[in-house]
This record gives sequence, structure tokens and C-alpha cells, in this order.
Amino acid sequence: MEYLKNKQYYIDRYDLWTIEECLKWYWDLKDNFQKHRKNKEFIKYSDEEFDEELDKVLHRFLLTIKTQRFENKQKTIEKWMDDDKKLQDKQDNTPAPENIKCPTCDNKMELTIKDLHDTYGKYPKMWFMFECKKCNKRRAVNEDGSEWKYEKLKCPKCKGVLKTENKYEGDITTFIEECPKCGYKNVDVSDHKKWKLEQEIKEKRNKGLLEKYREEFCLSEEKGKEMIELMEVLAFAHEVREFEASKYDDPAFEKAATINKVGIAEIEKILGEVLEKENYSKFSTDKPEIDCYVIVPFSLQDKDSLRNRRDNLRDLEKLIIKTLEGTNWRLLSGSLMNRLGFITGRLKGYEQDEDLQKICGYENKKEKKKLDPEKLAKYESNNMVQLSKLLGEQDGIDNMRKRRLLKEPDGFLLEPSDSSYTCTICGEQTPTGETWWIPDALWCANCKTNIDKGVIPKLVREDDHDKTWFKEFDIKYDYGLKAQTINKLEKEGTLHPRNLINEKGWTYCSIYLAKENKEFFKKYPKVKKKD
Repeated sequence: MEYLKNKQYYIDRYDLWTIEECLKWYWDLKDNFQKHRKNKEFIKYSDEEFDEELDKVLHRFLLTIKTQRFENKQKTIEKWMDDDKKLQDKQDNTPAPENIKCPTCDNKMELTIKDLHDTYGKYPKMWFMFECKKCNKRRAVNEDGSEWKYEKLKCPKCKGVLKTENKYEGDITTFIEECPKCGYKNVDVSDHKKWKLEQEIKEKRNKGLLEKYREEFCLSEEKGKEMIELMEVLAFAHEVREFEASKYDDPAFEKAATINKVGIAEIEKILGEVLEKENYSKFSTDKPEIDCYVIVPFSLQDKDSLRNRRDNLRDLEKLIIKTLEGTNWRLLSGSLMNRLGFITGRLKGYEQDEDLQKICGYENKKEKKKLDPEKLAKYESNNMVQLSKLLGEQDGIDNMRKRRLLKEPDGFLLEPSDSSYTCTICGEQTPTGETWWIPDALWCANCKTNIDKGVIPKLVREDDHDKTWFKEFDIKYDYGLKAQTINKLEKEGTLHPRNLINEKGWTYCSIYLAKENKEFFKKYPKVKKKD
């Protein structure tokens, strides 16, 4: 028997398996989504939108399946071929036992048949049939020369020995098992012609599947390698995102993230104002020393001649240290000197995030989770990994802000920084120090004022299909109306705006609440956009 086939046989076998698995997943998922089409989370979509989103889900899911199948293809085919090669080697190269004698006449018997038994078991064994040419007796032996013993079939009911019979009629073979003791009987009919026809139909069907779907579901070598790397990048990017977010769970890192990074001019102003109140004057800075850090000498004068010089320096040091808390500047330890009321010292400025974390007490060795150094070296510059790093940082910042909500449940102003945010309501850019934060929204100072005054409710980000409020832009874009038409509808009372007023008394944005404009939305359907 031929166990080992040509390589294309195994490739076709694996590709057919891939095609059948992809088709099964495709129809199972599609049928399941269609089954829940009228669920509340899907009913908001039109049939066209639903089908479009479903196609995206199916495409992405099947791409993952196809990539996994490609990844395992080579090693699976190699295993199949290796297993069959072992069977073929055993079939072809297992030597027949020698000197097998006839149990009747003691004549040397000749080999007539050999066969491999239990081919899919753990330990396949060769079986040999010998025949005596003198008395025509036959004898079956195992590969080690031991006698092969036929185990008679037992009755499943009474465990007695079954009587067996084979009947042949054309292409039909009937195998009969019967128990003389309890009357148990089993008849197994094999229609060889029917079986052959079924095999031909199966082969034709398999050939059709391969011709129709191989290109779609079985990735090429180039595309497969590309997708495997993409999946590896995606998995690593996910790790990077979690890693970056986890840093913000450390209170010291959290403190570093909210630190106010300012330049020397602002620090000079801050310290000058604080020191002036404590009866110090003429605070000024000198030429800086710039290396890894920025070291800035400074001087001031003590206007209070009655102050004890020693106590004065200790209290002044505490005052400066306290004033610099929350900024990226520190007083160099032991740098303060007082000579006849003329005081000098040195400030140290930090720019790098790692340095800011250190001055806040954050240490990398405290991190439990580590990134794979090989993957980091390989994928660190990848755009997806870089994006995940930024997203992870934002996740960590958001988690940190949510923890702050426990003490400030109505939200809070973000710490001042170089960044700016887009207001969730009006869409204007606003500095962080003037941005009000809650988990689902960012409000500029003007919109927050209008919320506090009750002009509008606390509006948050919304899904396009579940909007409860709109801006003038939405009315123009989604309903195809021009500004003149919108003004006319407002005068007629068909549209009811809520006008937001800024500190100068001007209307800077108009908001339309869905519940107040039902007549409009009933009369004016959305305009279908062309692709």
C-alpha cells in the first residue's frame, strides 16, 4: 500500500481544510448576526449600513483565521508527510521473519502477503502471511516472528463468541454477526458501487472548492509572511499600550505626568512674587550652565535686617522648595549662601520625562511587567507600536483622571501644559489649563459657563446613530441645508436653537437638542451621501 503521497496532495489537503474552516466561520457568523438583526444595538443601522459593517467584521475575522492557518501550514504538512514516510518505511523496509516452518509438515514456508496493521494507532505493526507449498497450509506471524492470533468477536450482550458470515452479491457485500447463545444479530451491508460514486462526488466537490476559493482563503507565501508579521506587531502593540498605561498606576509616575513644565522666565516670575511677600527683593537669575540639565544661578536681597541669618537660610530653603513643587525646577541642595544680606543659590531645571519621573520618586525597577527586548528592538520604530505607546500613555492619563473623580465627581480643570484640546461641544481648541474634564467630554471655559448657567445640559460625545444633540454644521452636512434656510426655519419655529454666549456676549455656537426639534427631524430626512 502507498502511504506517502506527492507534496501537492498534502498541500491540497491542507488548503481544502482551510477553505472549509473559513466557509464554516463565515456562514456561522453571518447567520448569527442576521439572527440578531432586530436587536436594539443593530436596529439603528439601515440594511445597507448593517451589511457594510457585517462585511467588515467578517473580512477582519477571516483574515485572522487565514493568517493562523498559513502560520501552521508548513509544519502541519511536514508532520503529515513525516508520519506517512514512517508508515511507508515500515511497510517497505520491515524485514520478514526468517525460517518460518509449516506447523503440519515442518516444511519451510514462503511469504505471500504482508500488511501494516493499526496504521493510525500509537504503535503500528507489520503482519506477514506465509504459505506452505507442500501442504497448502497458511500461517500468520507478527514482525517479531511471534504467532499472530485472531481474536474471535464477542457478543456485546452476553460476551459469547459470535458466529460470522460474509455474503457477496455483485457490488454488495453483507457481513453478518450472530450469537448462538442469546440470539443477538447484526447485519452490515456495504454497497461498493454506491461508495465509489460517493467518493467521485466528494472528489469533484473538493476540486471545485479548491478552484473557487483557494486564492481567496489560502494566503500566498508573500502575503502570509506579511500578515504574520502584522499580527505579531498588533500583539506587541497591544502589550506596549498596556505597559505604558500601567506606568501611571504608580503615584510617583502620576505626579510626574501632571508636573507643570515651565521655562526660566516663568519660574523667575513665580519665585519673585513669592519672595517679595516674604520681604526679599531684587530676585534675578544669571547666565545658565547648559548640559544634560539647565543649572541657573540666582541672587536676591534680604530686606529684613532683624532676621537671624542661620534660621533665615533654613526657612528660605523650605519656602523655595515648596514654591517649586509641581514644577520641573528644583533648588540645588546646599547652594544657598548669605553674605551680608546678599543671598545666592542655584536652580536645576529638568526637561526629559525620565528625569521628571526620577525627581518625583518613580523607579523603573518597581515595574512588574517588562516588554520583550527582542520585539522592542525589532518593532519599536513601527508606526503602529508608536501609536499604541501614545494611546497607552493616554489610557494611563485617563485612568489617573478617573481616580481623581472619586474626590471630584463633577470633573475638574486639567493641569496647565503645552497641549491643547478640542472642546466636545463647540469644537474650538482650548488650552489644558482652561479645559474642563469628565470621562466622556472635554469642555472649554465658554461651554462650561453655559452649562453652569443652564443654557445647555451636560453634553457629551455621542454615536452618530444615537445623537441627542446637533450643531449647525450637522444640520448643514447631514440634512443638506444652507445657513439662510436654517435661519428661516429658526424664525418660523421649526428649528429651536440654544445659543451659546461667550464672555463678550457674542453667540459663538448654536446647539439643537433632538427632543426639542422633533418636527424638524420628521419633516427633513437625512441626505444620502454619495461614495
